[in-house]
Amino acid sequence: MLPLPIEVFAYFAGNPEGPMWNLSRAMDAAPKAVISGLESLLSAIPKSEVITIQDDALFQHLSAGDDRAARIWIAERYLSMEISHQKLTLIRSTIQNPRPAPYDLPAIGDVPVDADHLVPLSAFKYDGSRLLRNGHAFSLLTTTMAPNSSHWLLGALYSQKLDATASVRLDPYLFGLEDQFPAMFYKMWMYGKPLNWERLGRLRQAEHGRWIPGSLSHKSEFTDFCWVPRPDGVHFLGEEVPNVESSVYEPSRYLHAIYDPGSENIGHFDGALRCFTTEEIGHRHRVHVRNGGKLGVREKVFRTDEPIHRDTFSTVAQAFFVWNEDVSRYFTQELVLANSPVS
Repeated sequence: MLPLPIEVFAYFAGNPEGPMWNLSRAMDAAPKAVISGLESLLSAIPKSEVITIQDDALFQHLSAGDDRAARIWIAERYLSMEISHQKLTLIRSTIQNPRPAPYDLPAIGDVPVDADHLVPLSAFKYDGSRLLRNGHAFSLLTTTMAPNSSHWLLGALYSQKLDATASVRLDPYLFGLEDQFPAMFYKMWMYGKPLNWERLGRLRQAEHGRWIPGSLSHKSEFTDFCWVPRPDGVHFLGEEVPNVESSVYEPSRYLHAIYDPGSENIGHFDGALRCFTTEEIGHRHRVHVRNGGKLGVREKVFRTDEPIHRDTFSTVAQAFFVWNEDVSRYFTQELVLANSPVS
């Protein structure tokens, strides 16, 4: 565990750019206390770790390779993991708090917060990046340790015209004064192609599968999905589950929807994070999502209970699971669902 000065943590935890690839720039542009803290952090990195990174092929390809560059490389990744770890710890510790951060700010003191810590999107203005209210800017709760992981999800909620009905969880770290908090914009196509809805509407028994991670999901153990016919509709469950090591700073991404074949609409739709202890993640690895139960602490990221078109579900689901190649392929290609042997 490296020493992490509070000034350094606060500077990067509240910055939507995050520490990755930005630490060198901060050494020139950050306040003096942050720069001093960063120098302390860099000097505390053991030489053995520096040597190991200098031998890494990816580091050699992307960086200069000297001692300082290796220390910056290590510090950037350490900061990213520690910010995410502390965010998950905060979520677990405030699960019973009716108004956890950032809902204690006067700027949104009049916004109702429901039992799942969600607030109505309709209470905010959206500028393509940030949620704005009373001179402050807010972000959607990040779904991975990357500070931009919810950027496309928020955009999808607006592009699919769900802003009048959906509720979302604001991030406890990523907010600030509107004229000081950066607006970030990223390019990436997000789209949905209809699944074989007619076949799904005729299901008589659960259909499920499991994918091993692709190159962009290397911190996950697997992704589970299932369609379960019930009296109120066909329930979709999907979850990207982190591996044991990553579960300290990466939550699982969990999606739930109910499809009504009669109206051809999704009647309920929500996405959540699940934070696991070491014991809980070990148990989760041994079962399928359809049997996962109430493991972990669940914090919802968004929810809508108004009927939406089934193609809208496809688009938003891809945005929620951004960078998960298996989910993207599933929603954009016609695949055969194969029952998995796991319990």
